[in-house]
Order: sequence, then C-alpha cells, then structure tokens
Amino acid sequence: MKDLDKAFAIENLSRSWRWLNSSAKLDYKNYFRHHYNAYAVSSKENLESLRKRLKQNIYTPSPPVKIYLPKKSGILRPFTILTIEDQIVYQSFVNVIAEKLYSVAGKNYDLLNFGNQYAGSKSRFFLKDWKKGYKGFNSSIETAFNAGFTTTATFDLTAFYDSIDHKVLRQLLQRLGISNDFNDRLISCLEKWTCHNHYSCKDQKNEVIYHGHGIPQGPMASGILAEVVMTHIDEGFKKLKPTIKYLRYVDDIRLMALDEYGIRSSLLKLDLLSKEIGLFPQSSKINIHKIIDLAQELKSISLDPEIKDTDKLIEPDDALEKIDIIIRRDKNVNNETALKFIIGLAIPSIKLDNRLIKLLDSHSHLYKTILRYFERRTKLSKLISKKLVEKLKTDNIYEEVTAKYLVCLSSNIHEKHINEVIDYCLNKFKNIEDVTSPNLQAAIISWILKGFHFRFYDLQIFLKDSSEWVIQSIMHLISEKDYGLPSYELLINSFLERRDNDTALNAAYLCIVKNLNIQANNAEINDLAQIALFNLGKLKDRPFRKSTIPESLKYLFGDVFNNLDWNKFLGKHKLKAETQIYICKMYSQTDATAFVNQLDVFNDLLLDSLYLRDNTIGKYNLGKIGSIKNSVKLKAAYPNFALAINLIHELRLKSELSHSYTSANGKRTKRISFTELSRIRKKLIAGYSEYIDKASSILLVSLAIKGEQSKSHGASVLARV
Repeated sequence: MKDLDKAFAIENLSRSWRWLNSSAKLDYKNYFRHHYNAYAVSSKENLESLRKRLKQNIYTPSPPVKIYLPKKSGILRPFTILTIEDQIVYQSFVNVIAEKLYSVAGKNYDLLNFGNQYAGSKSRFFLKDWKKGYKGFNSSIETAFNAGFTTTATFDLTAFYDSIDHKVLRQLLQRLGISNDFNDRLISCLEKWTCHNHYSCKDQKNEVIYHGHGIPQGPMASGILAEVVMTHIDEGFKKLKPTIKYLRYVDDIRLMALDEYGIRSSLLKLDLLSKEIGLFPQSSKINIHKIIDLAQELKSISLDPEIKDTDKLIEPDDALEKIDIIIRRDKNVNNETALKFIIGLAIPSIKLDNRLIKLLDSHSHLYKTILRYFERRTKLSKLISKKLVEKLKTDNIYEEVTAKYLVCLSSNIHEKHINEVIDYCLNKFKNIEDVTSPNLQAAIISWILKGFHFRFYDLQIFLKDSSEWVIQSIMHLISEKDYGLPSYELLINSFLERRDNDTALNAAYLCIVKNLNIQANNAEINDLAQIALFNLGKLKDRPFRKSTIPESLKYLFGDVFNNLDWNKFLGKHKLKAETQIYICKMYSQTDATAFVNQLDVFNDLLLDSLYLRDNTIGKYNLGKIGSIKNSVKLKAAYPNFALAINLIHELRLKSELSHSYTSANGKRTKRISFTELSRIRKKLIAGYSEYIDKASSILLVSLAIKGEQSKSHGASVLARV
C-alpha cells in the first residue's frame, strides 16, 4: 500500500482519533473538551466523510489559532490550536512516518534518545510512558558520572519547533523512504498550520502570513515529526569515541566526557550537525562545567510542562515544606520542574493558598501552574479572590496571562468580587477589536454573559463578526434561561449553518443534549452537523453532502456567484468536477500553466452536464471541447459561457503541458503567465455566472415538469378508482 493510502486508510484515521483521546498532553486536550465530545457523537461517520474528502483531494486544512504564551525570559512561545479534523489528519500523516522512523530511531531508544518514543501501532497510546524515559535519562547520566564522565555540557536549540525548515524536513523524510506525493500533501498542510493567522473583529477577516518553516507546537504528532530531524543528530553521534557520552531528552542534549577537551570537541561536532539541518544552538545556554553535586545536576533537567503526571497527591504541609526547601536553596528557582510538579500534586489548603500568592508575586512566569492550583479550589477565600483580582488588573502585559486569570476566577471567585471582574471586562469590551488573543476575547465575553450584560441582539451581532474559535469557546456558556428558549434555539441553529466543522458540530451537540428544535433548513446545515443530528433522530431526512464547488469558485473569483444545486445539475460528474476545481484552487497562486489545463478539464465536465440537460443546443462528446468552438447554438444560448471556455481552451492549446507545438501554426508551446489570466478574469466571471444562473433555471423547469407529471399521474389514478 502506498504511503498516502496508508495515511488515509480508515483504520489509520480511527487510530489517530483514538490516540488523540488517550493523549497525555492535558494542557492541549483541555482546549477541546467540548469539541471531542461533539465529534464523538458520530465519529465513525465523521471519519468516513473525512476519508472520502482526503481521497478525493478536496480536504482543505484550516489556518490555525495561534496563542502566544510568555516564557520566563519574557519572549513568547507560540501554541498552535488546530481544528479536530486537522488534528486527526496531522496524526494520520505522522503515524505512517512513525512506523518508518522506528526502524532507525528505535535502535537509539534508551541508549541515546529517551523522549518522544513511539509506542507502536497496537498500543493504546501513541508515545511510550514519558516517566520511564525520563527516569532512564537520569539513570544514564548517573551511570556515566559514576564511570568517571564528570565534565558535562548542556545543549539547547533556539526555537527548535519553529525553526524546522520544510525543505529540510522533506529531504529527511525522503531518506526514510516516504513518497513524494505523501510529502507534498504533508508539507502543504504544514504551510497552513504554521502560518500566522490573526482574525480582526474590526475588519472581519483573517490576516494570514505564511512562514515556510516550523511545525505546530502543541499537537502530540509534532513530537515524532521533530524526532525525524533530531535523529539526524543522533545518528551523527553513534560512532563517538568511548570517551564521550551523548544523551538526549526531546531537544535537551547532555554531553559528558572525561575532561573539558572531550566536551569542547563534541560540542563542535554537535554544532556542525545542527547547522547541517538548519538549526542553531542557544550559545547563552551552553554551560561547560564539572559535576560537583549529581543530585542538583539531575534536578536542572527540564520537562514538558504539558505532560500530565499520575503520581499520588502531596499533603499540603509536605508541599509547603518542599516548596520552601527549593526556594531557600535557590532564590531564582532554577529547578522549576520540581516546583511545578509539587504544586500540581499538592492538596489545596489555606496555608498553601497564601504561600502560592506570594510566590506568584515574585515568580509571575509560573502563573499557569499556580492558577491551575487555584482552579482546583471549590471556593476561593475573600482574601485570595481580592489578591487574584489585583493581579488580574496589574499583570496585563500578556493577553494570555490575563485570559488565564479570568478563566481561573470564573468558577470559584468569592461573590464579593464578582461585580468587580465584570466591570473590568465591560471596560475591556469597549476596545475588544484591539484584543488580539482569541482566548482573551472569549474570556471577556464569558464574564459579561455571567453578569447578563448582553442584550440578545447585541450578542448576535458580536458573534456574527467573531472568529470561529471565540464562538466555539463561549457557545456552551450561553444560557437559554437568560434569553428564553426561542431566542436560544434561534442562535444555536444559526451556528449549525457555519462552514467551520468544529463550530457546527458543537452546535449539533448542544441541540442533541438539550433537545433543541431544529429550525435551520437541512440544505443549509453543515455536512458533519447533519450526520450527528440524523444519527440522534433530530433530522428526518438522510444527510447529504453539499458541493465544495461554490467554495472553490469563491476562492478563485470572489463572492460573485448565485446559488446552484451543483450535485443535482452535474449528476455523475459532481465528484470529478469538485476535484478538478479544487486542484485549480491549489494551482491558482503557484502555477498558471497547470491552472489553465485543470480548468479546461473542469469546463469539459460543465459542458457535458449542460448538453445532457439542454437538448436545444445539440450534442456533445466528453473530452472534445474543440468540437464546439464554433457552435452557433451554444453561442446564441450561452454567449458569455461559450466565450469563457474558448478563452481557456485557447490558452491550454498554447500550454507546454499540453503539446510540444501548437497544431494551428506549428509554434512552440509555452508557460502560461498569471498576467494572461488576469486579462480574461472578468470574462471568466461573466461566463460562469451565466452558466450558474441558467443551470438554476433549467433545474427549476425540470422540477416544475416533474410536479405536473406527478399531479397528472395522481389524477389518472383517481379516475381509475
């Protein structure tokens, strides 16, 4: 089976969905707790729909939501929010890569590499238990130290995930035997998933900047994709002299040697290997030193803070003692890993509350860990609520920090301070268009909803202009009690019609669990939402998939065309036509010559469908556009469309992808330029507009005739009776 077929096989897509649900990266999963539930309602049918779109090559990856989290240094770490289907597709690509990578990287597990270890296709989990790998990493350092390797250096790469070049990644995947068509599809998705994507409330549009490098930070699949790159370095160190030890946990590399010379020579090799694949070390973090205290050395190793821990909870007094020991030993708290785990496992208490509030004052970059602790409190005291509200108002440099404070306070704040936070959010809402973080926008709106400061009409207007992520984030917080059931049903039904699958599926989920009436027209409801609603008996008619042709035409020519039931009009050609115009969409910015050739095929399908339905214009043989070039009947009935298809066909005849020489004059064919296409753009729009409008009329006449025939048949039956 080809690599791409393996990736898109239903078994692999199902495995990806299962692994997403069993992932240990709780910080990432928590963003999608409602989304996963909504997708699960009809996951089998959703995955089958996804498979068909992938195989047909009409699946479109979505631009991500980018969240920027502050690091200790003050710079921002990007966090990538992908749609549920994009997560499944990404995971499905990487599943295939993981199998091939294992034949190379698997030999280094627990010898050189101790993190992001593939667990195998039959495992319940995608990755092996991180704790075993981390323990092995520490154990190997200890073994090397006891063997006399007492000089060491740590090596950290600058913005590792963001710096991975797509061309380098393609080349490394080719080394593993990954096919070109697989790489093409994966890289095209990565280009979309790593772009900067900012939705402007003011302009109601996305600002997208494509980077051409990087892999998404957040999704579990990125761990293995990063291993494709890091394995190049691992393999370069395999034949080290026995006087050097190379150990790696994700992108934290530890070198150990008998003396400083050995360390410096291995650092040079490591630097060169990194630069070979376009990566660069953080020179400020390279620290050559003699190990004095092994225990302290091991505590300096960092871990992924998003990985869940399943150890036993720590009693409050024990947690306090451990926290104080760490801070007394090192006021800068270099050993943040241990501190985060202690706070994460600590059972809340009043004493611990007060200690962590003070720690938040001195170590504000630990906000996520400390606020997560406070979220576990059933009810915050008046004092702690007051201090957190003060921090909310003063620690406002980073939007994601402000959003986290608002989320933390949303469920357990002392009632004396609720109105204070609502007033703060109302003030923020006055300039909501200046808020760039979708998480902060959602958090502000959730608090305003809590205080019931939105009239229904105002809420409708705001959500109409909001990003999909904001709608998804607050949809479950809107209460039917506040606005009345009819208004609430109207609002949720409007979400069913959104083209964004995650938004529509969340709306369908609410319709199911709250038993809401479906008021939206079936034909307007999102395809995946239709499936979920039909499965649970909320729709009587079987779901049907709407054509993607309107979306592709809108992308190519703008929102200028009227509606047409493409599925009904094109009949047997509907799937092929969808694929053709989608391919045109792909080539529209990169290859004008290929675009023309593909559009000519699309026009061929339109012509055949038209001639099958309109017998006044003669007959047509599929694949013979040239035969109707001078058709008087076609030009009389469809003048604009006839001109449009002839203009494209003439360009195709001049295209070097069609022939070596043109048959008409014997001249060499050439590359088609985008300038040539821009000259005929208005004529193409006029042609397709005419086709769509007249095709709609043909369908209406056909429907009317069928209605009359049905009445006539009914009358004859009654007469016989």
